[in-house]
Amino acid sequence: MEFSHESPAPRPAEAGRSGDGARADLRVRFEPAEGGLSIALARSKVGTFYGRAIREQAREVLERLGVPSGRLVIEDEGALPFTIAARIECAVRRAGVPDVRPVLPAPVRRRAPGGRDRLRR
Repeated sequence: MEFSHESPAPRPAEAGRSGDGARADLRVRFEPAEGGLSIALARSKVGTFYGRAIREQAREVLERLGVPSGRLVIEDEGALPFTIAARIECAVRRAGVPDVRPVLPAPVRRRAPGGRDRLRR
């Protein structure tokens, strides 16, 4: 019996929440496909004002991830830019796209306050 280290075939995947209970979040569905990128903003609370910016950010995130083609559908509930980037990265990783580069920066560790940095009253 041979064991293969190959990644599974790309498949459709989702990330995030939408609907009545979701506030400041979004649901993203990514489907790997040939023939370039397709980005659709299916629903958005702020689409009139920020629809173009959301689509541009989605395209930039996919480019930074190294995703050359696929279909992305976004249902926005007023999410902030870092949430949009995180949900897209999560959906692409769940879809099994190989060689995905991280988009969000690594968390910054805060050092413990020293003796003189403590609060004094």
